[in-house]
Amino acid sequence: MSQSEIKAANDRDPTSTCDDEQVLNFDDSTLKTIAEVYNNEGNEAFSNNDYDNAVYFYTEGIKVNCKDKDLKAKLYRNRATAHLCLGNYSETLRDLKMPLINDHTYSKQ
Repeated sequence: MSQSEIKAANDRDPTSTCDDEQVLNFDDSTLKTIAEVYNNEGNEAFSNNDYDNAVYFYTEGIKVNCKDKDLKAKLYRNRATAHLCLGNYSETLRDLKMPLINDHTYSKQ
């Protein structure tokens, strides 16, 4: 199996470019499972009308960067919907475009 890297969650600024951040290596199957957990947590937050936390969980799922294109597209769509509920219209449009930008063969099934 191929390996990918994700950064461990911490309290540092997510835009930080520090070289000392811890990096964890996981196989593709594990990355997909982690992303699915974040998606499920986001769905739970969304169903409780907790849109800020839904955006957070979907974002964390996207950051996992698993290779499953359908799951990544779902995370972007779900985050777009949460942004829409928050009135974040530019973020909604950005997220709706991301699956198309990342994969020109993407189409909703």
